[in-house]
Amino acid sequence: MLAGLTGNFGSGKSTVLEMFKALGALTVSSDEIVHKLLSEMDIKLRVRELLGDVFDSAGNIDKPKTAAIVFNNPELRRGLEAIILPLVIAEIKRIASSNIDKVVVAEIPLLFEGNFTGDVDKIITIINDRDIVEKRLKNRGFSTTDVKSRLSAQLPQDRKAALSDFVINNSGNPEETKSHVAAIYKKLKGM
Repeated sequence: MLAGLTGNFGSGKSTVLEMFKALGALTVSSDEIVHKLLSEMDIKLRVRELLGDVFDSAGNIDKPKTAAIVFNNPELRRGLEAIILPLVIAEIKRIASSNIDKVVVAEIPLLFEGNFTGDVDKIITIINDRDIVEKRLKNRGFSTTDVKSRLSAQLPQDRKAALSDFVINNSGNPEETKSHVAAIYKKLKGM
């Protein structure tokens, strides 16, 4: 069973993923896969070809510099996604196929935007009140402009929720979220 966990920027995907892990799910972080991919030379060359010099002095991709470019240019953002996302999904599917006896929950931020809904068995979307998301992200150092540009690059959360098998409202306290996660995990284990 492969469940895709998604939600918009700042929705709490990493936190919810950890909750699934604590319950016994095999969890997969797209962010960790991307981090590994961005260290590979062939990926660096493809990124350089698309975006130019977005590298730091150590030869690593400078994420803030890259984000500043791609979140202000939808064509370049889609180009970068076209390089990275198929490789992320392939790795998630490889992990899931090697663990068919387990509930695998994979955090996939662009599940809908990348048209990967057919690659998972179930979809779990995290939703939040917008003001809570903005407050969380500002506390993490993101400007209002950054928040707006990143959220505008994603499908609205109400559309995602309508297309999902399960929805977790992460606007309340952590105990409420844990309760939602536990109920969903129980259902996934029974499928």
